[in-house]
Amino acid sequence: MKTNDEDLFRVTALIRKRSLGDVLIALEGKAVGTPDIARVVNVAMQNGKATAPTSGKSRDMLAADLASFGAQIRTPEVADWLEKHGKSRLSASSVLAELVKARVLRGHGASSSRYYTVIGR
Repeated sequence: MKTNDEDLFRVTALIRKRSLGDVLIALEGKAVGTPDIARVVNVAMQNGKATAPTSGKSRDMLAADLASFGAQIRTPEVADWLEKHGKSRLSASSVLAELVKARVLRGHGASSSRYYTVIGR
């Protein structure tokens, strides 16, 4: 098969934070267009390979990260966490309701004073 300079390739790779700048500088003048850069939040390195520690659903990712919250978890904190992880802030109450239904969290109080605690903590 004959190739020429017009053949294009898409390159997908996971780049560590400390190397991202070097990679972008190396691509300058070689890549066509602007590279799409997205933070990967559901990844863990095991034996040199990237693996997903959870299913990627907001509920499962939050359940795995409950230790980062204090004793009481409030909806605005979860909204901030979701936004930090590339999810919609508006789904915070739904995610909390799913965790209550799954018996991971217990809700206390009513309306604006509502907070949640981890069952078994």
